[in-house]
Amino acid sequence: MIQSELSNKERQMELTEEKSKNEPEFSVILRIPKTVGIIDYIKRELQKRLPGHYEELIDALFELHRTSTGFNPAVLSKARFKRMKVTECKAALHEIDNEMKNIIDSEEYGLLFGNNYNYEQITKLQNQLNGAKESKDVYRFSMLKLQLKNLLLERNEYELLLWLHKISIDYYSRNNQIDLCNAALNDYIKTFNDLRDKINLKVMVDRSTYKS
Repeated sequence: MIQSELSNKERQMELTEEKSKNEPEFSVILRIPKTVGIIDYIKRELQKRLPGHYEELIDALFELHRTSTGFNPAVLSKARFKRMKVTECKAALHEIDNEMKNIIDSEEYGLLFGNNYNYEQITKLQNQLNGAKESKDVYRFSMLKLQLKNLLLERNEYELLLWLHKISIDYYSRNNQIDLCNAALNDYIKTFNDLRDKINLKVMVDRSTYKS
């Protein structure tokens, strides 16, 4: 009986090791969403949940995610981040990866962003739109733009909407689509004003909490 229990445990350990070999290192970090609202939320939660001396590493990680086309968190450990040894940095990245999974699996995350909030679809449309920028197929560009615009409007992703309207203005201008260019410009102005109002409202709310 004891031998049977031991063999079962050994088998479970083998399966765990096999799974870990198949999964890439820092698998959750590698799936950080591209949408601004979700990124900001995850970053804030990590800074609340992890020790204070992790803050610079978290900042560097998200900056690398924002600026690097071939995002690889292991680069930070290989570069001996700040005063941390390679092994310490790698252990910290694993802890961040584990905590990020807890955040994404949390009830609060589900309530805020929903299980059906497919940020991968947004990223896919962004990539397709970037590819269509050099094409003269105005209809295809417009259809991709409309799909992405609707997705972003659902989540009030103002920063990404501003980016979308900017590239649309440039595209339609280069292709002599004056009416569509003007419509994109109007969308940009409206989104900019919406974002400004949102920021002002947040500042007002934050300040009100300090009033007696």
